Amino acid sequence: MDENQNYGYSEGNFSNQNQGMNDGQQMYGPNEQPFVQAPYGQQAAGTAPQFNQMPYGAQQQYNQQNFGQPVKAVVYDAVPGKTHGASVAALVCGILGLIFFWIPVVDLGLCLAGLICSIVSLVKGLGGKGIAITGLILSILASILTLIFFYFFVLGLMLL
Repeated sequence: MDENQNYGYSEGNFSNQNQGMNDGQQMYGPNEQPFVQAPYGQQAAGTAPQFNQMPYGAQQQYNQQNFGQPVKAVVYDAVPGKTHGASVAALVCGILGLIFFWIPVVDLGLCLAGLICSIVSLVKGLGGKGIAITGLILSILASILTLIFFYFFVLGLMLL
């Protein structure tokens, strides 16, 4: 269907649609006639029947737009931010500190290294903020667990 059809209105007729109705005039263009509807099954007087028949075997043409192949959506992969080595070192030290809490000398060194690496990574704003925070929390938990274990170990040695 053509988008530029005016559907029976002339170009200057849009703004003046209701002006003629007040004067008792009907709104029809110079070459237009009013639509007369005939009863069902009968033809309106003075009009010729119109049929849109095509010869047998002819294909009817439709106003369809031809489209090419569908276009695939462009997906941009999100590139993760750079993770700094200090953040990863803090996480590794925190995990190893939790594993080796029963060896006080090794564990206190791991916890101290994890705390230093995570604080440096967070203060300088290096990449891997979430990893650095996780390393900080694990290092604090490992140092608390080591101090509790060391306290009970010394207390046990005193009771012997």
